[in-house]
Amino acid sequence: MAKVDITNREEISWLVRKIEPKTIFNLSAYGGHSYQTDTDKIYSTNYLGALNALNALRNLPAAECRAFVQAGSSSEYGLNSAAPDEKNELVPNSDYAVSKVGASYLIKYYGKVLGLPTMHLRLYSIYGPWEDRRRLMPVLVSNCLKNRWPQFVAEELSHDFVYVDDCTSAFIKAALCLYDKRSFGESVNIATGIKTTMADLAGKAKEIFSISSEPQFGSMPNRKWDIRNWYGNPKLAHKILGWHYRTSLEEGLRLLTAWEREFGPKN
Repeated sequence: MAKVDITNREEISWLVRKIEPKTIFNLSAYGGHSYQTDTDKIYSTNYLGALNALNALRNLPAAECRAFVQAGSSSEYGLNSAAPDEKNELVPNSDYAVSKVGASYLIKYYGKVLGLPTMHLRLYSIYGPWEDRRRLMPVLVSNCLKNRWPQFVAEELSHDFVYVDDCTSAFIKAALCLYDKRSFGESVNIATGIKTTMADLAGKAKEIFSISSEPQFGSMPNRKWDIRNWYGNPKLAHKILGWHYRTSLEEGLRLLTAWEREFGPKN
């Protein structure tokens, strides 16, 4: 195991030369959480970090690396958020979104022009075990296990929730499909295609946890990038990856609850 700074070109080049990876999953990101506000760090991590990793890949011997799969974000669509497909306009509404858009064009250039085996996955709302405990799903489940509601943003705001195991499957399928040069440089939505509002989510939780009280929507402020209609179009993932989500929201919440009971904080 080696620890390097993805924003440091020399360190990344050294690591790639040392291990000569066959497959690279670039999951590095900064700015996707509301408390990550350092603008310089957003761009240096998400754009320059991707560029450093791609340049290191480019300098490997021919055909040494078979797949470079980049973790993108549904935030890239920004204001154009209601089930867009990959050919729709990107209208980013945050520095984080802009940085991820930039990375998607790096992936396209390195794949379609330079001929490197790259793919960019636009991930929707991934949740599951080991997620940052300040995020929505861990906060929801940990509170519901204590028979209480967390604070909620407005009830009409929505997400497209994808369980982490389904996301992992998408990365593996993306790497495997990069034997086909026609897939090089593609951006692909990883989404269920299901719009789930905060009211819908609370309704599912109420059924699972049998909470008698009612949630209080609007008890916490909306984040600046929250949107009413934020859900994806997974048709391209079906077509070129053969990927479909398998875990329903109810099943995902139950799996996360089981994990929380066994591994979550006990206080």
